[in-house]
Amino acid sequence: MRLEAMQLYVSMVDLKSITKAGRKYSMPQQSASSILSSLESELGAKLFKRERRGIDVTQEGMIFYEYCVNFMRDYIQLQRKFHPHDRKRKNYRVVTQNNIAQTIVPRWLSNILKQFPEIDIDITVGCAEEAISEVISGNSNVGLILLFEKDGYVYPSLPEEVEFHQIFYSNPFFWMNKKHPLANNKSISVKSIESYSVLQDQRSDLSLFEQIFQEYFGLNLNLIKAGNAQIMAQLVKENIAICPDLKPQYGQLALHELFENDENVVAKPISKKDTYKQVTGYIIRKEAIRDYELEKILDYLN
Repeated sequence: MRLEAMQLYVSMVDLKSITKAGRKYSMPQQSASSILSSLESELGAKLFKRERRGIDVTQEGMIFYEYCVNFMRDYIQLQRKFHPHDRKRKNYRVVTQNNIAQTIVPRWLSNILKQFPEIDIDITVGCAEEAISEVISGNSNVGLILLFEKDGYVYPSLPEEVEFHQIFYSNPFFWMNKKHPLANNKSISVKSIESYSVLQDQRSDLSLFEQIFQEYFGLNLNLIKAGNAQIMAQLVKENIAICPDLKPQYGQLALHELFENDENVVAKPISKKDTYKQVTGYIIRKEAIRDYELEKILDYLN
């Protein structure tokens, strides 16, 4: 089995087209189809189902696809070990929302610098919609974003040009002083916070914050904008305002280190009828040439 055939097959799956995959490698459609037939004969399995609108990968085809992707990643690693001085430095441009830049990105970059010292990553910060625009235009290779999800509604909406890869999701909580009127509740409704002062972290994506509470839930909030976590913590401890937070799918609340040693502060979840998810993930362009090295470093986000 030739390496080129595996690369071609991966492109067929990604592009959902034999013709487009062949064109990507300057190959006639007939030649691409011939290589696919040879692969199916060699493996003894049908890799695609022919549909009216194109091709659809079979279960066996998806198993082979994942094998090819993993093989290509390992092959690149092997090349690096055998020819460490022949490889040119690569540069990737990543645009991220600020709250992700403050939490996930530092740990991710630390791992990348250790495992891939020959790769440079340029980080810029912007809101989710700016990240989407940068990726579509090709100015950035990757966008790290947060999506708001509730009852089938997603914000921001993702255009067809990009594909989204979930890293994890988070559930909403609010930190408050135990003397706060809402602190006696097992959970709190979103509507109930309208009667109290709510902190807004100026480092976060303000458009996303407004979309959730003002546009989706229709609240007229009394907002107190805070420039750093210490100010936010102090305002909660003095029972001046309540502070929104997120509890990741795996792990503790994002602000737990600020409050965990304070016996007078408690975190309350949003009630089940109001609960929503914030999904953290990355976007890449669907039509971008497959980059196995980039995929390898993106694995470290998980």
